[in-house]
Amino acid sequence: MSAPDLERTRGAALLADVGGVIAAWIGLFAIENLVVAIVWREQFAGSWEMGHARYYLTPIALAAVAPLALVTVLVGRLVAERRARVVAALAGSAAVALALGVSEGRHMAGLAVRAPFVVVAGVVAASVASLAVRRAPLDRPRTLAALGASAAALAWCADAMVLTALYPAFHAALLGITLERGRRRPCPCATSARGGASPSWPSPSPSWPSDGRRTHPEPWSATTT
Repeated sequence: MSAPDLERTRGAALLADVGGVIAAWIGLFAIENLVVAIVWREQFAGSWEMGHARYYLTPIALAAVAPLALVTVLVGRLVAERRARVVAALAGSAAVALALGVSEGRHMAGLAVRAPFVVVAGVVAASVASLAVRRAPLDRPRTLAALGASAAALAWCADAMVLTALYPAFHAALLGITLERGRRRPCPCATSARGGASPSWPSPSPSWPSDGRRTHPEPWSATTT
């Protein structure tokens, strides 16, 4: 397969993964609308309120988070490749931002208290992310899907019930966990050589015999290593 064809194949796979993530998020928003309409129905004056949520609020929310689908896919590919250090750095940075956001109160106004809290949060998050990437059972997609769905449900419940209307950074983090764990699957098929199967991309310069016939008819194949 030529280099342009290879790039098109990779681009199509990326678009398919991004589209799958957005489709999963549409399902999450639909479930949330249903749960809110049933569990908190006494707080609504009429059905038109949930109608506004479906017709106006949900599309706006989806448009706001849609760009994050690409980030989610790229992180999933890092996990698939067992790039533990990169994922740990991203998780640590996110934890530091979260710790800064939830430590703005008077109890942590002093630098002697706030600085260790932020550092510990970043180190713990990076360590947990690194361990998770190294130990994740990437060859068992059903197990990963169940774990992801459970984490998304727990984060959604915590967002709705824990520290309600306090610490926007905390609730933003829970929203991020819900969206990231609620995607259709943890990463594009496969794992690294240390974990199992991984996609084997075609060589951009396949060998051609002198008679002009191609030596391998398949454009590309996924193999296990």
